[in-house]
Amino acid sequence: MRTLPPIEHRVSLKPPRLTSRQVHTLPIEEIQPYIRIAHRSTGVFDIHERVIVDHEFVLLLSGAAEFTTRQGRVPLLEHQLLFIRPFVPHGFASTARCEHLAVHFDLNPRQPKFVHHPERRRPYEIRFADGLDIEGSQRLTPEDGLHASFLQLVRDWSAGTALGRLSAHARLLGIITSLLRPHADVPTVASAAGRHLDRTRIERALALMREHVAEPLTGAELARAAGLGHSRFSIVFKDQTGYTPKEYLRRLRIDRARTLLGDIDLSIKQIAARTGFEDQYHFSRVFRQIDGVPPTAYREALLAGRSSGKSSIRSGTAPLRSSEPRR
Repeated sequence: MRTLPPIEHRVSLKPPRLTSRQVHTLPIEEIQPYIRIAHRSTGVFDIHERVIVDHEFVLLLSGAAEFTTRQGRVPLLEHQLLFIRPFVPHGFASTARCEHLAVHFDLNPRQPKFVHHPERRRPYEIRFADGLDIEGSQRLTPEDGLHASFLQLVRDWSAGTALGRLSAHARLLGIITSLLRPHADVPTVASAAGRHLDRTRIERALALMREHVAEPLTGAELARAAGLGHSRFSIVFKDQTGYTPKEYLRRLRIDRARTLLGDIDLSIKQIAARTGFEDQYHFSRVFRQIDGVPPTAYREALLAGRSSGKSSIRSGTAPLRSSEPRR
């Protein structure tokens, strides 16, 4: 294997404009990964915005951290793997000690043309041919073969022998082969960060809804709380919760009403007023649409359940999904 001079693997450059990147399409059969450096590190990390001139895998072995791009933040948990592309501004930080391994590499030492001095590399992007790509962020497990391969790769590289380096390069090729997926199925780190940012914004709107559940909140007020335009807010809100803002607010109000129905001193009219409905008739109609029974029947079943020590009615609301947002 031809030996290439080392290259500084952590290079802070002035973030280039995206339009200035040169795009190279790499046929799958020409993937010949060349490792620049592979190591394990432990500590508290605070790497501010930077760009790198090669590709990098980062595997968080223990602890928790946060990966940032200009699209937002991605929380990193134990055994999470990142695939970072060249000339993409990003940062990496942890508030407590964590351990991670990092592998810096070129997918092919001739594409882009190798330049020893990193400052002479111009912004570029490598795209895989045949519609394939590597996911920007994914979770591995200690039992996962890829997890073990990364650990062995670093051990092979750290041995410092020619055979160890050859083994590390071969192992990296196997890892890349295992990670390649059809492009349509592959979210990038940037898209993951964007989804997390959307989720954070919608949480702000939900907090406003919960705090003012009985008040006539407008779509404009909710969008403003989320920091989004009205049209974009409606799209993101439904993507995150599965409901329109209006429907979600109705369900929050019905959830509050379920609790109030347990108070026999409150009339249906009073409960309707306390949960933001125009009148008791509108309240009863919406309650029946969501729960399948009128509020009076719900109260009767609730009180009967209390007296018998059992409950045959359901309660709850439409929470923000704990799983990944729908794509």
